[in-house]
Amino acid sequence: MKFKIEAATIRNAWQQLATVTPTRTTMPAAMCVLVEANFGEIKMSSTDLEVFATLTVPCGSIDKQGAALLNASRMLAIFKRPGIKTVEIEVKGNNTIVKVDGGKYDVPTESPDGFPVESDVNNVLGKFTATAEQLWEAIDSVEFAAAREDGKYNTKSVYVTVNESVKAGPTLQMVATDGKKLALFTDSLSHSEGTCRALLPVKSASVLKTFLGGTSGDVTVEVKANTLAIVAESWRVMTRLVEGRFPPYESVIPAKGNATVTLNVDSFKDAVQSAAIMTDDESKMVKFGFGPETTLTCQSSSAGKSEVQFTPDNYDGKPINIAVDPQYIVESLRIAGRIDKTTKLSLINGDKPIVFRSGTKWLGLIVPLTEAKAETKA
Repeated sequence: MKFKIEAATIRNAWQQLATVTPTRTTMPAAMCVLVEANFGEIKMSSTDLEVFATLTVPCGSIDKQGAALLNASRMLAIFKRPGIKTVEIEVKGNNTIVKVDGGKYDVPTESPDGFPVESDVNNVLGKFTATAEQLWEAIDSVEFAAAREDGKYNTKSVYVTVNESVKAGPTLQMVATDGKKLALFTDSLSHSEGTCRALLPVKSASVLKTFLGGTSGDVTVEVKANTLAIVAESWRVMTRLVEGRFPPYESVIPAKGNATVTLNVDSFKDAVQSAAIMTDDESKMVKFGFGPETTLTCQSSSAGKSEVQFTPDNYDGKPINIAVDPQYIVESLRIAGRIDKTTKLSLINGDKPIVFRSGTKWLGLIVPLTEAKAETKA
């Protein structure tokens, strides 16, 4: 195998594929990228045995077809060298010669026969079409709320569903929760077929964001019994799904509150972060005294005390005091602020969740610390 390609082209592709390869594994081939050169294009694949990604880039300078397994991290370090414009790769037996502007590297090569093969013989249960931008927004809007540790339910995932309606047509819904916070995204689709329900692993969601972020136009999502695949014009990512069931989250979302707060996202985030300066590892809590004039307070034994004043754009209802982890507020405000510069908070009392609403597509929910601690002890 021998070809020459623009450094920016292979570097960008390699960076995406490297998000899949594991840093540690008992299978050395999984730490590599499979490179296959055919006339006119270079096909590259990576996997961690749970996610399989394939990306194709055009290449007009292929002298010899072939395939090779190249270490993902080592090759990326070469491709990221500053100032290089072209990369020439030539495989000779068990070695690969990589030539770049001002440098040459001899890299050990693994046999391509050892690369894991993607296999899923199950039939497609459902599929739908969405824009890459739409899917990226959906995943980014909820991924932060997913659990990072095992719990009662399979919440280390993003729950993906497509619901059909005679009037509204197909609707995409993604939701994630760790029991302390929740995020829900809903958007209309142009086309769907069959049954689309899947528990997408958190890592897979992150990988898909990387691929979707550099893509424009439509992509197709195919759901099988144990896998989900997203297919774009130049790439395909297949992931194994989380088994089990997602918690019945609908009942947790309050229908209405006793107070509604309309506020500027940036101003409120600044107030929260200012008050949170005095948090420590033992007391990650800010107390909010919501009202026409809102007070944020934080006190810890080691750091001291803070008191910050904030005036919302509008406050409708009785004053409510509630204690929340400030990081959860900041995370929710990041999403709310991307949708609109203002957001609305719905409050019931100091023991019930805070509900964020921005636009018509996104909803966020945060459980007060008193309730979260009770749930943790249980």
